[in-house]
Amino acid sequence: MAVVRGIDERTAEKMLLDVANEAGVPLRTASDQFLTSLQSRIGREDLTSDTLDRALEAVAPAQLPHHDRLRHVQRSSTGRAA
Repeated sequence: MAVVRGIDERTAEKMLLDVANEAGVPLRTASDQFLTSLQSRIGREDLTSDTLDRALEAVAPAQLPHHDRLRHVQRSSTGRAA
């Protein structure tokens, strides 16, 4: 990411950390999602700043199993687990 965007490593890491925080996922998860998305694009797209943007946009909160989502919703509304 740093080379394509012409930025240093710290700036690239900060960008990924910001995306992770926005999605509410650990940096490791964001990094894995970003790289998975980027790898799926290699060969189909040139490696451009837009390609990187689309790979960053692929970072999203992990999907919880149905019963865990319900527990999370109940905890969020009551402040404790059901």
